[in-house]
Amino acid sequence: MEETRTIEDVIQDDEIQNLKQRIEDAETTARQGKSIKMGRVPHKTHDEFKDMAEAMFCDDYGMTLTFLHEYYKINEQNKEMFNALEQRISSIEQALATQDENEEDDSTKVETLNG
Repeated sequence: MEETRTIEDVIQDDEIQNLKQRIEDAETTARQGKSIKMGRVPHKTHDEFKDMAEAMFCDDYGMTLTFLHEYYKINEQNKEMFNALEQRISSIEQALATQDENEEDDSTKVETLNG
């Protein structure tokens, strides 16, 4: 007895085969280890990235990307910390300036009373 297949069955089989092929291609590329696709990246940046990967991580693009990502996160944390410190310094400077003004006013009052 022959199996009756619908167009939907054929399409699903084709989709499954395409998916299997894409996975196999990705695995092959991963095994080769030196392939990376970067769209809309200036040539100079692409070359610098490859040079960094070669110099720091023996052409391991994944580790290079991981390093750059972690470096970016640390840099952002440092920016936040510096902004907080800048605000604290600014408030301390304002407090000192106010204190100096009050001391000048007090010394002027004393001179006037002694005057």
